[in-house]
Amino acid sequence: MSLEVKHLYKSFPSGKNILNGAKFKVEKGSFTFIQGESGAGKTTLFRMLAGLIKPSAGQVWVGGQRLRFDSEYSLMKHRQRLGLVFQDFKLLNHRSVLENISLPLLNVSEKSKLQDRVHKMIDELNLKDAAEQKVSTLSGGQMQRVALARALIHDPDYILADEPTGNLDAKHSEIVIELLHEASQRGKTVMVVSHDNEMIHMFGGEILTLKEGQVENQVYY
Repeated sequence: MSLEVKHLYKSFPSGKNILNGAKFKVEKGSFTFIQGESGAGKTTLFRMLAGLIKPSAGQVWVGGQRLRFDSEYSLMKHRQRLGLVFQDFKLLNHRSVLENISLPLLNVSEKSKLQDRVHKMIDELNLKDAAEQKVSTLSGGQMQRVALARALIHDPDYILADEPTGNLDAKHSEIVIELLHEASQRGKTVMVVSHDNEMIHMFGGEILTLKEGQVENQVYY
C-alpha cells in the first residue's frame, strides 16, 4: 500500500516548526531511507507516520485513505498494520526475548504455526542463545535486534524503523537491512530513518532528504 504525506506541519509550544510543509509519496513495496541533519524533523515525521503524534496541519494518507488523528479507531487500525522499530526500543525489560518477539501474536489464531516464525526470526538475528534471557540483561545491539524481530513477526503491511542499525556492528547491520529489504520485496512498504550511508548504497531504494522540516529531495537509485 502507498503512503503519502500532504503539506505536513508540526509546531511545538516553543513556537518552533519541526515539520514545515513536508510532502512526498512512496508506493507499495518501496524501500525508502529518510535522511537529514539533527533537528531536520526525521523522528517527528516517523512518529507522525506511526500515528503517535498529531500534525498541526496537513494530512497522512495510507493505502489511499486519510489517517484520522482524531479517531482512536482509525489510529488503532493503522497501528495493527504497522511494524515499528524505535530508537529506544520500547521493549518489556522484565520479559524474555522470546516473550517480547511473540507479543504482537497474542491475539492471532494458529499460534503454533506463528511460533515457528518466531524461532526462525530468532535464528536469523543470532538471538538463539539469548531467547530465554530477560531483555534487561541484553546488550544494546541485542535489544535492537529483538525490537526488529518484534516489528516484523506479524507480517505488517508497513514497516517504520528509526535508526535500526544505530547500536549494531557491520555484520548485524547488514543482517537487519537485508531483512527490511526482503520485506519490501514481498510488497511491504518500508521506511528507514538512517545515517548509515554504506548500508543505504549497498541495498538501494529511495532516499528522502529532510531539511528544515521539508523534503528537500526524493532520489530513486
